[in-house]
Amino acid sequence: MKRTGVVRFQVFLLVVLAGLLVWRAGRGPDRPAGSVGLAGLDQGELYSSGFRVETDGRVRIEAAGSVEQEGDDVPVAYPWILNALDRSVAWVATPDSIPSGGTLFAVVDTLSLAAGEYVVWFTTLGPSSRSRSSRGFLGLRHHWTNDAADWDFQLSPVDSIQISEVDLS
Repeated sequence: MKRTGVVRFQVFLLVVLAGLLVWRAGRGPDRPAGSVGLAGLDQGELYSSGFRVETDGRVRIEAAGSVEQEGDDVPVAYPWILNALDRSVAWVATPDSIPSGGTLFAVVDTLSLAAGEYVVWFTTLGPSSRSRSSRGFLGLRHHWTNDAADWDFQLSPVDSIQISEVDLS
């Protein structure tokens, strides 16, 4: 019996299925509806995303950034939120705690926002281009740019407010 056509079709389906699984795994988790996020950030960049808050309410912010070196408390890769109308600072990341021996910090915060449009910015530029490239002798010292895979920002509603991403460029 010749079943080569059936076998080829089954192999084709397996390859397509494997491709779809790899594609889905590479996309990462979906964001919940009504949330704003930045992830997959590289060093030496400035990222932004606009969003609209329909009614006054509270939001939850979860973010991760970096300080330049162990013992610092000044962020060099971090997010902040500006009011899009008057460019006033609505929120800026400040490290809650920094594990000893590391440069990565996490922030979990709640914020009351008035209805309006906002822009979240995330800088990974560091204090200078020299800081981004000075990784120490043979990379023996942990460098803040090594945290890039963990940098992210997530904003989600706490109250029953409506949040939607908008293009404010």
